[in-house]
Amino acid sequence: MEEFHSHIQTEAARKTGDATQGKNFLRRLRKSMDIAKHLAKIYEPYMFYGARFDNSNTEKLWEEMSQEEQRNFGFDVRSIDWKDYICNIYIPGVMTHSLKGRGM
Repeated sequence: MEEFHSHIQTEAARKTGDATQGKNFLRRLRKSMDIAKHLAKIYEPYMFYGARFDNSNTEKLWEEMSQEEQRNFGFDVRSIDWKDYICNIYIPGVMTHSLKGRGM
């Protein structure tokens, strides 16, 4: 996490090297940095987690289920429309709940 914050600071310093940007640019940059740090804190357990996950047991269970069981317990992640989920559910939820009060 410290490395990430350091990287953000370094990039911000690089972008503000040109003092002609103006106060409005610096205010937006500072706000963007705050949001990036906030999101990094929220996602720290996932972003900086070194473990790997394996769903092979779940896949085996799925294959052993009858078609009726698969319909009743539909947890096949291949059926998820990830683009729709990310764009229409996940990101709006983050914007509404995680960034509440941050002017986004």
